[in-house]
Amino acid sequence: MNGNSIRSEIRRVNSWITVAALLAMTLAISGNTNAQSVVKKSTSGLCHCPGGQFYERTNNFEPFDNVNACLASGGREPQTGQGDCSLAAASDPSGNDADSVSPASDPVKKSESGLCHCPGGQFYDRTINFTPYDTIGACLASGGREPQRGQGTCPTEPPPSITSLELQDYDRSAFGGWADADDDCLNTRHERLAARSLNTVGTSSGGCRIVTGHWEDFYTGDIVAVSSELDIDHIVPLRWAWERGASHWEREKRRQFANDPANLLPVDASANRSKGAAGPLEWLPPDESFACEYVLRFSRVSDLYELEIPAEESTRLAQLTSAQCD
Repeated sequence: MNGNSIRSEIRRVNSWITVAALLAMTLAISGNTNAQSVVKKSTSGLCHCPGGQFYERTNNFEPFDNVNACLASGGREPQTGQGDCSLAAASDPSGNDADSVSPASDPVKKSESGLCHCPGGQFYDRTINFTPYDTIGACLASGGREPQRGQGTCPTEPPPSITSLELQDYDRSAFGGWADADDDCLNTRHERLAARSLNTVGTSSGGCRIVTGHWEDFYTGDIVAVSSELDIDHIVPLRWAWERGASHWEREKRRQFANDPANLLPVDASANRSKGAAGPLEWLPPDESFACEYVLRFSRVSDLYELEIPAEESTRLAQLTSAQCD
């Protein structure tokens, strides 16, 4: 065999070796992926869990060991029918429990705008001026706003039992925060802003937040065009309800109460904060023309949820209603 033939044979053998190595690598990756049943973050940012209707079709993705890791990376919550996230690995490569509470060195940060940022969120590291809290419940209870999707993994406290709640002081986190009942990425705050705007609303780039619109503030009579100037007020405050029976409710009923549109109004933030947890006997809207409607709504919600109002207070509320609605 001459020199050219030998070199040609060597090249042919090397090519086969390369192909074999690539095939082995592909099989190893495939086997590892299947073995771990990874959560797939698609190019659109949606987290897909094993067994979901689009899981097998999602070929361009970033793999994660569990859904918490996917969400912490900025991924969006799986939609209904997107599989069983419990099938994904329950722990990360470091051996830390995926659902463990973040260490004290990674607090929930309440920014100057009032938004609660959780560790791993896209703006967490950039938030320099903040008030730290150990849990998301503590941040919300201080008046903070619910994190948006992609704002990290929030350290939480385990839900207290009904028995322990009866012995505890008011805890806003027991009402569960804003929900996203229809899985459209707009939580209750933004659903109410969209529903109450008199004109077409403007949304954030991801479409998950209402940013601009045209709202009439019933408490002051003013017109507001920027959502950041508005709070969503619980007409019957959560603390007021807690002290009149809500502390004994099941957690799901409290969550329903906190997200019930009948009990929610977009209002001027400063007016809402002046109200605090007061009932109508202590506070009425600055715009007196709305006072009758306000006390009637307050009574309807209180009756709907069968709040335990003492007889003397109930009598005074009835007298107030008559005085405001004559």
